Amino acid sequence: MPTTLPAPRILPWRSLARAMWLRIRLADLGARLKWLPASHERTCRTACRFLACSREFHEVMGLPETEGTTTMRGVFERPFSDGSTLCERYGPKP
Repeated sequence: MPTTLPAPRILPWRSLARAMWLRIRLADLGARLKWLPASHERTCRTACRFLACSREFHEVMGLPETEGTTTMRGVFERPFSDGSTLCERYGPKP
């Protein structure tokens, strides 16, 4: 049974370099998330950085985010009773 490969993507060099850097950063942040305790403040900060890098990576590549990342994003963007979210509390400050 023949398979169909997706059409190749052509990215400018700057976008390709940025995507490669983001992919390395995502791997690093993912490894940190595995070793930090779940209730730790550093874990929340790392997860927020992971979600920000993941969003930018998938925008650059033009791909949808994975189901696990989407689920994680839903948890971190769910509002508390005061209206704030984990991403607002621990995410990167502009």
